[in-house]
Amino acid sequence: MHKRKTGLDRYGRREMIGHLAGPLMIALFFFMAAGRLDFYRGWIWAGLTMLYYLAGLLVLLKVNPGLLNERGSVNRRKDTKKWDRTLLLVYAGTGLYGHVVLMGLDAGRFGWSDASPWLLLPGILLYTASFNLAYWSMAVNPHFETTVRIQTEREHRVVSWGPYQIVRHPGYLGLAMADFGSALIVGSYYALITASATLLLLVIRTFLEDRTLMNELEGYREYAARTPYRLIPLVW
Repeated sequence: MHKRKTGLDRYGRREMIGHLAGPLMIALFFFMAAGRLDFYRGWIWAGLTMLYYLAGLLVLLKVNPGLLNERGSVNRRKDTKKWDRTLLLVYAGTGLYGHVVLMGLDAGRFGWSDASPWLLLPGILLYTASFNLAYWSMAVNPHFETTVRIQTEREHRVVSWGPYQIVRHPGYLGLAMADFGSALIVGSYYALITASATLLLLVIRTFLEDRTLMNELEGYREYAARTPYRLIPLVW
């Protein structure tokens, strides 16, 4: 018998709407900060963001729709680690909207960086790779929720295939790469500062989440022994 495919519940539908609205809000903040619309590098970045969010959503709807239900119901979860809620708030202020606003102010409005147009292609490649890695991780991991907790009600288990054979937290690596890639696309050297802040936050979150999984998730220590790198291949 074929396993029944999980459908979207009201939380999943809410997550889908938020997934589509997210890149629009990000673009709005960027162009408001830029104070202009005639900025082709900004439109390239905004267009790629919308395209990749949509493509990633279609992939999840096809291969892992149940994850959208879980991510959409995150506010119901009472067992999220307190330190993770704090880190997520800091990330939203610096790594997401702070990063986007700084890119707009620098590259779009004031031109502080005067970055070379030759950075555009490397930025696109890095940005594309970041989304591929992040959505690959979400596609193979049914436990890829937005907060750190042990999902006992969902029979939480170790995922060790796909990108999880390379590093233990590939989704975080993709998130960090996205900030650096976006800074290069729009041409903002100053946004590399907020990208570096994102990387630091993700290093902290990776360390704390890894420690949680080591102590609370059965089989994770054995997986960690097989996959030694937490976040960055050959480095850490």
